[in-house]
Amino acid sequence: MEGRYDKSVQATYLADHTPLVILQGSLDEAYAGTLLNVLHEATPWKSPFILVDFGKIIQVSPTGLRLLLPLISHLQAQKKNLVLFNLRKDIHEVVSSSGFDSLVVIKPTFQDALQYVQLPPKFA
Repeated sequence: MEGRYDKSVQATYLADHTPLVILQGSLDEAYAGTLLNVLHEATPWKSPFILVDFGKIIQVSPTGLRLLLPLISHLQAQKKNLVLFNLRKDIHEVVSSSGFDSLVVIKPTFQDALQYVQLPPKFA
């Protein structure tokens, strides 16, 4: 992480094998491709949840979010939920105003996200 404008995606497992993806930078069109690659790698994971930490995301564009739609459909077909947490207020507003919040689960903190994934999954 060389500078404040760096974009990175880190992925790891939690103790219960739930994938945790940590993002940094600006979620725009260019960055969405990198994120898609990491999340596609996460889809074979057995957990019904993928946690995504937005705490180091400094900006989100509607285009960046739109590029994630095919992946969201793919995850939903596999009965998996993308759980976003640590969204700044301005980022949360973009996610909400774009309607993206209806496709993912949003929790305020990591603890809230962990508590959510420990509940039995609910799918429409």
